[in-house]
Amino acid sequence: MQSPYGHEIQLSLETKSAFCGLSWSCVGGGDKSEPKVPNRCMSCNKKVGLTGFRCKCGSTFCGAHRYPEKHECTFDFKASGRDAIAKANPVVKADKLDRL
Repeated sequence: MQSPYGHEIQLSLETKSAFCGLSWSCVGGGDKSEPKVPNRCMSCNKKVGLTGFRCKCGSTFCGAHRYPEKHECTFDFKASGRDAIAKANPVVKADKLDRL
């Protein structure tokens, strides 16, 4: 087989891929370890596609169930709020003054 530039090319399973630097088997359909993108609402199982809302609890929901009150969210919003306030407002303590 010849390349468009006139060079002789010989293909085999051991040939390195120019794209990933690994063997030819990495380009083929190897194991599918890619994470699956959730495309359904976790409450009503409705297809959401691109309009799905990702909650802080880690699940995807439709427009009707996107609010924490609607889908029984397990995320602790109060604790995260307390932590954010504590980080933003450190305790201010004056230096001890010597009494006369």
